[in-house]
Amino acid sequence: MKNLFVCLSLLVFVYFNSYSGDTIVISTINWSTPVNSGWLAPREGKYVFPPDSIRFEKILMYYKLKCDPTQSPACGEWDYLSYTHLWEHTGLYDSTLMAHSNLTVNSAMPDSVQLVNTQTYSYNPYFQYQMVYTDTTSLQSWSVGSGSTTIDIPLGAGNPDSRTQFLWSKSVLQTAGMSAGNITGLKLNFSGLGGIIGKLTIKIKTITTDSLNSNAPHIESFSTVYSSNTIFFNTGWNSIPFTTNFNWDGNTNLLVDISFSANTSAYTLVGENTSFASCLHSSEQEYCLSFNGSDYVEIPASSFAYLDSSVTFSFWQYGDPVMQPSNDCIFEGLDSVGNRVVNVHLPWSDGKIYWDAGNVGDSYDRAVKATTNTSQYKGKWNHWAFTKNAQTGVMRIYLNGVIIMTAGGKTKLMKGIKKFKIGSGGNGTWGHYHGLIDDFSIWKTALDVNSIRNIMYKKIDSSNLNYSFLLANFRFNEGTGMQTAEEIAGHSAQLVGYPEWKSYEGSRIKDFEVFHVRPNIVFEQGVFTSQLDSMLVIDTIPDSPLLVVLYDDTLHPNIPTDTLYAWNPSYTYTFDANGVATDSLLQASDTVIHKIMTNYYDTPFEVLNKYELGRFITPYGNGLSLDEGWTWIYDVSDFRPLLKDTVHLAAGNFQELLDLKFYMIKGIPPRDVVAIENVWQGDFSLNNFVAQVSPKTINLSPDASMFKLRTTVTGHQFDNATNCAEFCPKVHSLNIDGVQRYSWQIIQECSRNPLYPQGGTWIYARAGWCPGMPASTQHLELTPYISGNQVTLDYNSQYDNYGNYVTETQLVSYTSPNFSLDAAVEAIISPSNYELNKRINPICGKPEIIIKNTGATTLTSLDISYRFEGGNDMNYTWTGSLAFLSTANVKLPEMDFDSPYASSEKFIVSISNPNGQLDQYALNNTMQSSFQLAPVYTQPLIINFKTNSFPGENYYRIYNTVGDIVYNKSGFTANNVYIDTLDLPYGCYEFALFDNDEDGISWWANSDGSGYLKFKLLDGTDVHTFNPDFGSETRKWFSLAEPSGLQCEIKESGLYRLYPNPTTGHLTVASESEAEQLIQIKIYSTYGMLVYENVYMNFFRTKFHLNLSNLSAGIYFVQIIDQRGSEVKRVVLK
Repeated sequence: MKNLFVCLSLLVFVYFNSYSGDTIVISTINWSTPVNSGWLAPREGKYVFPPDSIRFEKILMYYKLKCDPTQSPACGEWDYLSYTHLWEHTGLYDSTLMAHSNLTVNSAMPDSVQLVNTQTYSYNPYFQYQMVYTDTTSLQSWSVGSGSTTIDIPLGAGNPDSRTQFLWSKSVLQTAGMSAGNITGLKLNFSGLGGIIGKLTIKIKTITTDSLNSNAPHIESFSTVYSSNTIFFNTGWNSIPFTTNFNWDGNTNLLVDISFSANTSAYTLVGENTSFASCLHSSEQEYCLSFNGSDYVEIPASSFAYLDSSVTFSFWQYGDPVMQPSNDCIFEGLDSVGNRVVNVHLPWSDGKIYWDAGNVGDSYDRAVKATTNTSQYKGKWNHWAFTKNAQTGVMRIYLNGVIIMTAGGKTKLMKGIKKFKIGSGGNGTWGHYHGLIDDFSIWKTALDVNSIRNIMYKKIDSSNLNYSFLLANFRFNEGTGMQTAEEIAGHSAQLVGYPEWKSYEGSRIKDFEVFHVRPNIVFEQGVFTSQLDSMLVIDTIPDSPLLVVLYDDTLHPNIPTDTLYAWNPSYTYTFDANGVATDSLLQASDTVIHKIMTNYYDTPFEVLNKYELGRFITPYGNGLSLDEGWTWIYDVSDFRPLLKDTVHLAAGNFQELLDLKFYMIKGIPPRDVVAIENVWQGDFSLNNFVAQVSPKTINLSPDASMFKLRTTVTGHQFDNATNCAEFCPKVHSLNIDGVQRYSWQIIQECSRNPLYPQGGTWIYARAGWCPGMPASTQHLELTPYISGNQVTLDYNSQYDNYGNYVTETQLVSYTSPNFSLDAAVEAIISPSNYELNKRINPICGKPEIIIKNTGATTLTSLDISYRFEGGNDMNYTWTGSLAFLSTANVKLPEMDFDSPYASSEKFIVSISNPNGQLDQYALNNTMQSSFQLAPVYTQPLIINFKTNSFPGENYYRIYNTVGDIVYNKSGFTANNVYIDTLDLPYGCYEFALFDNDEDGISWWANSDGSGYLKFKLLDGTDVHTFNPDFGSETRKWFSLAEPSGLQCEIKESGLYRLYPNPTTGHLTVASESEAEQLIQIKIYSTYGMLVYENVYMNFFRTKFHLNLSNLSAGIYFVQIIDQRGSEVKRVVLK
C-alpha cells in the first residue's frame, strides 16, 4: 500500500444486507402512528399482507426506532418491556356465564336490606356552659385599640364555619397598663348585630412571634376559655365572661383564636388597621370527608397516566381515636391485573406506618416507620406526604413537613395504575379506613421538604413552583353530593358508600389569609362570686344516604334499571336533663328488598389469539441518540400462517418512535411452515414456576413431519436477596417425553451491546435480555426426539424464591426439507454499515460472513467467491460440518481495501457447490452489503491512553490482518497518561482495548474514576476519540501509510545512514551521495512538533553532525530532503 492520501470516507446510509429474491415490503406502524391510551400501551393497526397462496423463502421484520424530539429525554429514559404482538381473529365468539344480584347497596350485595325513603338523623347530646357572676369582689379592665374601622372579621355570615386569630403584642398590652394575672373575660365593640352564632369558641395562647404567617398558623396548644351557642342583643360593648380563666405571664404576646360552627347573619365590630400581619382568617367553604365503614372515593385511572418514576401523595388526616390503629388503607392503587402499585397503611394494626410504591408483578418496594406516638395518626389533624424517586431509589415519609423516614435502594416504577381508592384497598372490598381525610394531591415528582411545607396550609394554585408536576388535586369542599371534583384535569371522582361530608365546625387547620386588622378589645381581670350554668344541647346530624342500585330486568340482569337514595331505619330519642336517652322510637322501614341472583351470559366477544412476533427491551435513553433510527431485524418466517390477508398488529410504546416493516422475500423456504401454536404464555414466578409451567401433551399435525419449539423467556425483578430474576444465573431446560434434551444458561452478556453507551446500567448481564436489544429466543428442534403423533413437553427453570419470568413459547410444525443440497448466505458481518455490527466495522482486513445449511444433507464444503463491486472475484473453499439449519461464521481471506474498487463501498459475496455438487436453490446464494472504508493515517499514529483508578482491568493489543498480535501493552498504573507512538510497517491493523471488569474506563455507576483513549497523529491532531463507556472492549480498524508531509514514496536507496542509534545526544547523518546539492534535515517529535531544522551542503559523501542533547529522551523522526525527494528514518534519543 503506497502513496495513500488522507480522506474522510463518506457515510453511506444503506444499512442492511441485500437479498437476491424478489421482495414485497409491507409498511405497518410508522413514526406517526399514535400510541394507545394507558401506561406503556402500544401503537396498533390492521394491515393487508399477501395471501397464503404466495410462497416466501424468508420473512424479516425490520424494527426501527428513533428518539422522539417532542419529549424529554427524546429517547425513553428507562428499560421497558416492549412487545410486537399479532392478534389472530378466529371468527369464533364466546361468552362467560355470570350471576348478578337484583340490587347493590353501596356496591355490596347484601342478602336483604330495609330502607327508609326520608332523611334520617343521628343525635349527639352534650352540655354548653355559661359563666354567671353573682357578685364582684374586684374588676380591672384594659382597653386596647381605639380605631373606628368597621370589620366583619371574625363574625361574618354565609359560611358553615370560620376561624380567626388576632395578635396583641406584649408591648401593646403593657402600654395599655395590663398586668400579669388571670384574664377572666373580654369585651368586643359591636357596630352591627346578627343572629345566633353556633358554638362560638374563644381560645388563647401566648407566642413570641410579632406577626402571623399563613404558611405556619398556630393550630395547637390553645386554652379554651369560652365555647357556647351565643347571641348578642345590643350594639356597643358586649362582655364575654370566660368559663375558664387564662393566666397571662405579662411578658409574652397574646394570640386570641375565635371560631364558630355556624352563623346565619353577620355581626360587625369596631376595630383598627395595623401595619403588620395581625390577623389570620379562614372562612372559605371548607369540608373534609369522613370514612367509617364500607365507603371510599374512586379516583379515575386517567389521573395516573403520566405517573412513572417519581411520585408524591400529600393529604391531611385525622384518625378515628376509637378505631385506630386497624388493618386499613388510606389509599391503594392497583395495576391492570390487580397487583399493588402504591399503598399507605396509616397505620396497620401493629402501629407501623407502611408506604408501598413501585412494583414488578406482585412484588413492590416498601418503607416502614414504627411509631409509639398515637397522636401521629389519631385524635388530631396531621399533614402527611409520601414520596418516591425510583431514579435515586429513595422513598420518604413526611409528617407535618418533617422527614420521619427515609429508605434507599427502591427502584421499582409506579406505572400502570388502573384502580385507585382513597379510604380503602384498591378493589374497594377491604381495608376501609376510619377517620377524616382532606386535600388529597398527587404529584409526578418527589417533592422536597420545602415544597411540602409550602402546600401544607394553603390551597394549591398555578403560582406553586411545582404546579406543572401536579397530576390531581382533590380538595373535598363540595359539602354535598356523590362526586368530588379534581381541580387539574377537571374530572370527578365518585363517592361510594358514602364518605360523609364534614364541616370543620371552626376547628380549621389551613387556608388562612393574612389581614392587617383587629377589633378594639377590652381584657378583664376580676375576682367574682360566680356559678357555671349548663345547657343541654342536642346536635341533629343527618345520616349519610345509601346508594341502592336495582337490577330488575331478568333478561339483562347486569344492567341497572333504577337508582335509589335511601337510608337505614333509625331511632329518634327522648333525653332527660342529664342528656341520657330515656326513650326511643324506631322509624319503620318503607321498603324491604331481598337478594335474588340471576344467571346470564356476558356480552359475546370474538376469541382472539395473541402471538408474540418479537420482544424488545427499550434502551436507557438519557444522553442517547439513535440518529435517524436504528433497526433490529427479526426472522418471523415461522409466523407465515398468520401473516396473511388482514393482520392485526400492536407494537412498541411511548418511549421511542417506531417504524415497523416486513420484508417478505419470495421463494422456497428450507421447509414450509404447516402451523404455529402457543404453548406457554404468561408472567411466572420462580417460586412457583414448576406449577405454573406444567408439562403439556400436544397432538401433532398429521400434515407435518418436523417440529420446533420457540422459547422467549426474560427474567425480571432484582431488589431482593438473590437479585432474581433479572440478574441471577439460572439453568433452563426442556424435557421431551420425559427426557431432558436441552439445557442452557439464561444469563446473557450485555457489555458488548452494539447500542452504547446508554444512560443506565446497560453493561450488566441479564436473564435473556439486554437494554436496547431484542430478547433472546431459543430454537429447539424437536424432530429427532419425536416418535409418534403426540409429544409431551416440560419446560423447567432452577428454583428461586424471588423474581419472575415473562414467558412466550410456540410449537412450530413444518414439512420435510425442500432441498437435499442447499446452502445460503445468512448475513454479512463485515464489511457492513449495519448498526448492530458497528463495534467491528469499518474494517480493512478479513470479511466475515455467516453461512447456513438449508438442505437436509450435512454440509461439509462450500465454495465462496467475494469481491468489491466492479472488482475481480476472490475465491475460498470452506470445509466443516453443518447439520440442517445450522450456521457457521466464516472469516474470508484478506481483501485489498487499497484497491480502487473498494471505493465503491459495496461488498458482494456468493456461494456455490455445496459438498462439491450443484446447489438446488440459487436464490439464497448471493448477498451484498454497503460499508465505509476504515481510516487511513498518513502520519505516525500515537495512542494516548489515560487510565482510571483501576488500571489492572485494562490492556490493549494491535492485530494484523491474519490475527497475529503485533503490539501488546498492560501493567498500567492508576490515573496516568501513556503515550505510545506506533512503529509498525505500513498496512492494515485492528486495535482493541479490553476491560476485564466489563465497565469501560469511565462509567457513571462505579467508583473506578475516569480515563480516556485517543488516536493522535504525529502533528498532534486528534483523529479519533473512543467513547470511554464501552463495556468490555472497544475496537478500531485502521491503515498506516507514509507519514504526514512526506508526499513522495520512500526509497530504500541506502544513501543516508544515521548513527549511533540509539544516541545520547550526538547524531551523525552520513551521506553516500556523490552529488553536490543542498540537503534539508528536519526532526519531528512523536507529537508532530518540528524540533530541529537545518540546511547542509553535500559535496562528496559528507557527514553531518547534529547536536540533539537539548532534546528530551524519546522517539524522533528524521526527515531528509534532497533533489531526488524525501525519506524518513526513526531515531531513539536516550
